[in-house]
Amino acid sequence: MPKRFGLIGAVLLGGGLFGAFSEDASHKACSSGLGQFGQALSESAARHCGVDNTIFYIAILATILGVALMAVAILVRS
Repeated sequence: MPKRFGLIGAVLLGGGLFGAFSEDASHKACSSGLGQFGQALSESAARHCGVDNTIFYIAILATILGVALMAVAILVRS
């Protein structure tokens, strides 16, 4: 079972890091003052930023879960 945790953790870690790094620029742009102003003016921009921010935060969560699962796989050996 710990080997499975390690494999799932590695996949989550890799996918999470990829998602976080790929959405980082969009997240920063949407969180800036100009990005907030643009979202107030454009519903389309607000939707786009909402999707980008959701992907970014899910990627961060996947990274944290991946690290935790890999730690469990390393620390719990059967």
